[in-house]
Amino acid sequence: MTRILVTGATGFIGHHVVRRLLERGDQVKCLVRRQPENGLVSPAVEVAFGDVTRPESLAAAVRGVDLVFHIAGATQVHTPLIYSRVNTEGTRHLAEACARVLTPPRLVYVSSLAAAGPSLPDSPRREGQPPAPVSAYGRSKLAAEGHLKILASNFPITVVRPPVVVGPGDPHTIKVFRSVKKGFNVVPSRLDPRMSLIYVDDLVTALLLAAQRGRTLSPGPTGPEDERGIYFTTSEESLTFSEMGQAAARALNVSIRTMRLPMILCWVGAYANQFRAALMRKPIIFNPDKVREALAGSWTCSSDKAQVELGWKCTISLADGFRLMGEWYQRHGWL
Repeated sequence: MTRILVTGATGFIGHHVVRRLLERGDQVKCLVRRQPENGLVSPAVEVAFGDVTRPESLAAAVRGVDLVFHIAGATQVHTPLIYSRVNTEGTRHLAEACARVLTPPRLVYVSSLAAAGPSLPDSPRREGQPPAPVSAYGRSKLAAEGHLKILASNFPITVVRPPVVVGPGDPHTIKVFRSVKKGFNVVPSRLDPRMSLIYVDDLVTALLLAAQRGRTLSPGPTGPEDERGIYFTTSEESLTFSEMGQAAARALNVSIRTMRLPMILCWVGAYANQFRAALMRKPIIFNPDKVREALAGSWTCSSDKAQVELGWKCTISLADGFRLMGEWYQRHGWL
């Protein structure tokens, strides 16, 4: 029985990872900052109270485990400084805690395509290309990878960079479904770049294979083009903002009208939200950082390397994924 620590277990991706681990019969421990209101996936899960921003709280959590899935991270913030504190320094704190264990666990880090940056329209990103993140979020994830490369001489670390992750319980794509249910889909500006996506169950499979078969990061402060131990995982398909709305509309069997928001309004709304978020100390997803990503061009990547080295293949089409999401949202009263 493998003993596994999962950070971010109460989040969207973490929830699905914990459920799969329990189905496999693994012994699961979850790092949480406080007792979850609705509990975790199962009472069989061991709870370890701690916070990646408080390094003194991590020693007990990483002790006695064989594997760590580090999924916790900040995606919505009221100030960009939190990206660095949670995503960059928090990852370093966790990795250092792992390195101090007598028999260190293996670490699989869930990074992001945002760490690599946008792609050319007809040329998906590959792992060996120099990263060029355009957002504070992307830079924080890339900086976290940098810390992991430095610590990779102490214990085995593998990095998985998913693109947009969708699936049941997704708190972001639900906004597209709710808009579509009202009959419209809002697209930022006249640009409609292509985006890679992955259904959450396929991502979970990739993470398990990365832990089992993935190569590990090259130890030491290697260059940004060093691709060893880093994997993109994505569906073979890609969608534009317009096509995402259409996929949600087909899942709900409704007709929609696409509304294109002028670029100037995107920026005005984003900065207004940033001001509100700072004032209320409450994160808002539509902010300048997300607009920079949305307007940066295409966001596609290739999973060829993961297919060859991990033996991984995407099994759920985006059409089926959106249909399953629509059914789940309706069944659970989210729509």
